[in-house]
Amino acid sequence: MDMKKIVIAAWEIGHAESPCGVKVGGMAAVLQELPLEMADYAEQVGLPLQIEVLSPCFRFYDRSKMQREAILLEPHFHLEFEVFSYEFEDAQGRNIKHIYFWNESLLGNFGEAKYSQSIYLNNAWDALRVYARVSAAMSDYIMSVGCDAIHLHDYHVGMIPFYLDMDTLGWPGLVFTIHNATYQGWLEIWGDPAPVMYEIAMPLQYYYDYFQYWGHFNTLKGVVLRIPELGGFVTTVSEGYAQELCMSEDDIRQRALTEGCPWPKKVFVPSGGLAEFSWLKVRGINNGLAESNRAEHLRYLKAGELTKIQKKHAGPLFRHAAVQEDMLSEDHNYGRADLSNRLRLKELLGLECFGIEGMGEEPEQNHIIFCAVGRLVHQKNFEVLLGNIEPVIHHYPNAHFVILANPAEGDPYGKAMRQHFTEIAERNPQNAYFYPRDNEYPKMNEALGKLTLAASDFCLLPSRFEPCGLVDYEAVVLGNIPIVRKTGGLVKTLPHSYSYSWYDEEDPWGEAFAFNRVLERAIDDYIHYPAVHEKHIQNCLQIDTSWQRSVIQYLRLLRVL
Repeated sequence: MDMKKIVIAAWEIGHAESPCGVKVGGMAAVLQELPLEMADYAEQVGLPLQIEVLSPCFRFYDRSKMQREAILLEPHFHLEFEVFSYEFEDAQGRNIKHIYFWNESLLGNFGEAKYSQSIYLNNAWDALRVYARVSAAMSDYIMSVGCDAIHLHDYHVGMIPFYLDMDTLGWPGLVFTIHNATYQGWLEIWGDPAPVMYEIAMPLQYYYDYFQYWGHFNTLKGVVLRIPELGGFVTTVSEGYAQELCMSEDDIRQRALTEGCPWPKKVFVPSGGLAEFSWLKVRGINNGLAESNRAEHLRYLKAGELTKIQKKHAGPLFRHAAVQEDMLSEDHNYGRADLSNRLRLKELLGLECFGIEGMGEEPEQNHIIFCAVGRLVHQKNFEVLLGNIEPVIHHYPNAHFVILANPAEGDPYGKAMRQHFTEIAERNPQNAYFYPRDNEYPKMNEALGKLTLAASDFCLLPSRFEPCGLVDYEAVVLGNIPIVRKTGGLVKTLPHSYSYSWYDEEDPWGEAFAFNRVLERAIDDYIHYPAVHEKHIQNCLQIDTSWQRSVIQYLRLLRVL
């Protein structure tokens, strides 16, 4: 059987702890795991498969650790790119190579290692120019090396098909995956579109055929129209989100009534108004989660791995000396049959965040830990927690909240939310903990995050919208029961998680009340029905989060299987 080659392109690829990777959100986690899972499945079925992952080379990457492959003179913009390669440790022996594209004038003026969000430009005009030029360079590279299939992730690299000569390539399989349709690459024009099309080296007619949206330029619209013309498929990262992308505002209002919610005054429309999704037949393919994230294998529960991570960390991984010593001196892995180490982790988390000893040793005290882990952005809807933390701990003094949420640099919303959570934590030091506060590490502490997910009883996910949701999967494989708003990919853990419905964007107090009711139901089960709570834990641990079904779907759409 001939070797098949898949080219995957994305703006962020994960491997954030390495000198050649970066992670902002869930896309990076997917790009770190999906190539490995594809390679492993191909080996299982005897499919000779080669994978190359293309991404920009950001200025904080260590190019001295990369292999220089070539100098590429991109023909559309006449820019010179240096092409590098790097093979990550977990990809060795799996025929996976990462390819990086570097042009100092283009990529040397943005991106900071300590603020991962900075790899995305805030100015829409600058962003379009950069995305177009990097996409053109990637296209030229693909033309030079050839491939059997191309898998593109989000609009930042979505212009690649516009620069390809599909006849010369032999019409490879083509898939474009939407990770978050809220981000569409919108550029206001208010006049003649010719200068914009000139800047991205495309014919003016393409603006009218693909990108024109209410008189402005919309990158995502152009990409999703172009892909089917080339025989490709548009997918998104969960079946639930695929259904939502096809829904109009009226459809969402009717769903609210069906689920017993009051008639909403204002609703959030996941498609961002792109009616094209209603007839494009966007396919939902659920993201998976590698087995390495399960408690049996999780590296953040292994003393040796944490010791390696500690050597690269600017300060101690855990602020409490006893927790630091315990976590770095012995393994704390556990499995479905024996959860005793999980109780020990609950003790350590109680000590780390609240200074309370024996939290996991005394189940009769009914200490309950709720956690929320993610980016402190509008999408995650963490403000619904603000109206619930203090009322809950007033009625249940042994309820505790651990909030790990990193705001984006310069984001006024994130800054204000951080201040609110900090004030709550200062007023309730034994019941509320927030990280990171001012003067703490701006990057998320992954070791603390994994300890929090492994040791907490419930994981709070009240997202306004959630294309897939990986935190809920990360929680269930650790025996942490999600409490979710029923939206997008978060429905995939039902019925083993707790959930609530809410649709009115203009009634935050109504949502806070709905969220409070589901919190009380979870607390009631935990205190009064421990057998029900334990059944929830075991059901969560048995949810199939594997990549295999999704990998098969992708490989078939890419026409290599």
